[in-house]
Amino acid sequence: MSYYGSQNRCKCDNEPQPKQHGGVVSLIVSHRKEHHIRRYGLNDCFGKGQQCQSERPKLIEEVENQFFSNHSMRCFFGFLRVWVIDVFFTWIRYPSFMAVLDTSALLNWPIERCRHQIVSVLQQSELNRVDEQRWLLIETLDMDWRTATEDERQIVLDIASKTGDLPRLSDVDVDLIALAVSNKTTLVTDDYRMQNVARAAGIEVQSVVTSGGTKQWKWVLRCIGCRKTEDVASDARRSRSDDVKECDRCGAPMKLKRV
Repeated sequence: MSYYGSQNRCKCDNEPQPKQHGGVVSLIVSHRKEHHIRRYGLNDCFGKGQQCQSERPKLIEEVENQFFSNHSMRCFFGFLRVWVIDVFFTWIRYPSFMAVLDTSALLNWPIERCRHQIVSVLQQSELNRVDEQRWLLIETLDMDWRTATEDERQIVLDIASKTGDLPRLSDVDVDLIALAVSNKTTLVTDDYRMQNVARAAGIEVQSVVTSGGTKQWKWVLRCIGCRKTEDVASDARRSRSDDVKECDRCGAPMKLKRV
């Protein structure tokens, strides 16, 4: 007679077994096999002597065969459990929020934290050049790839010229700041100049691995010869290392000076 037969009795005991109650059956494979038995009203079969102990393997096998009919299903739900746990703890550590990610965030953040964030199409070639393996991984994620419009970029150029950071911003930097401004969302970057422009535009800034700047700075051009100073124009030449322009008065190079 089956342990789930009409008499609903345990072989090792003459007392009636508690009736099974309906409910949602957990589909996650657990190493605590006895837990599955107890959920189906078979608690009384355990702890009542050596005879009950000998019946455990068969009871466990019957329950598992009933709800996990083949090995493939058991493996599937085992992998499902691992995936659910991983996603759950990732969500706890890194609460979901929408932000624009600089390349430094794409390179240093945990890969799951980068998912669904806003990024610039211009970053693709930069990522491929800096870290090809990381780029192949980022490419598989569901990222929000965008490109700022010319009007959105011009707003950033005007703000950057007022703060004096424009000559040291790349096209990728301008595009990312423009995306953060247009979407009114956080900009994640370790670049101090990008942070300076973003704060001037009223955008919240978050660092990646550094403490980040907290002060707002303004930069001007100063001639290294005659010491003439002037503000940075919105059409200033942008370069990471070269001199911005030559002095109109003496012809000497003009460099950025913080004021």
